[in-house]
Amino acid sequence: MERIEMDITEVVSSTVQGITGYWVELPIFSPVIGSVNTAAGLTADDNDGVIYAYDGENHSYVLEDCEDAWNEDVPANTTGATSAVWKKVGTTSVEFAIAAGAVAGIILTEAITSVGLAGFKYIDMWVKCTVDTDAGDFKLHLDDTAKCVSPLESLSLPALVANEETHIRLTLANPQLDLALISIGIEYDVDIGACSLFVDDIRAVTGGAEERDIKQVAGYIRGSRHLRLSAGIAADQTQEHPKLIINYTPIDQLEEVPAS
Repeated sequence: MERIEMDITEVVSSTVQGITGYWVELPIFSPVIGSVNTAAGLTADDNDGVIYAYDGENHSYVLEDCEDAWNEDVPANTTGATSAVWKKVGTTSVEFAIAAGAVAGIILTEAITSVGLAGFKYIDMWVKCTVDTDAGDFKLHLDDTAKCVSPLESLSLPALVANEETHIRLTLANPQLDLALISIGIEYDVDIGACSLFVDDIRAVTGGAEERDIKQVAGYIRGSRHLRLSAGIAADQTQEHPKLIINYTPIDQLEEVPAS
């Protein structure tokens, strides 16, 4: 079996040896074709066939723009007001201000528009804290119930350096189960004393994972480098690094048929 990867942006109709179709010519260094699977219904796990692959567009969805105060649930000795002292996107961030009397485990929450995160992989956000923190001192919660009383996601923020703005990426644990989220929260998980945590532009992102699409082979010319797809491929400017992955048997690897 031979595996060839070739960069390609589109496949349009052309004519080879008098046959019009969506022809693909393998690179000149490729072994000539002996056979290619022309069956319908192949999957990306099959060893013989053609796959169109590309890096998907990095989609994002703003969960919370931090342009208004968080007020769904505000524990004692905390506030969640907007602040223009530091911001990264828009006109404000939200300052999670923690007084000396605050206790570990409190969660400041904000109601958000109902959203599901199936298909997303990460949470991206900007943060800055007025004191040094260790990983897990603060947590981000996402919940399908009000006030984050039973979070579907509890994601530890990494260690932060005092007064240093940081863009962080948190990996969702079970995005396929994160359905109808309506509440977002920041938990003060460890008592590190009075401080302020600023947060801004909290969004779910896909990360641009590779997408794969099976392309059925309609025919091929044995002993050549030409194969014909059953449908064309249209150029798509949202796709990064599009390519064809062709798995086939070179002619010199075909088993000899015994003489009868």
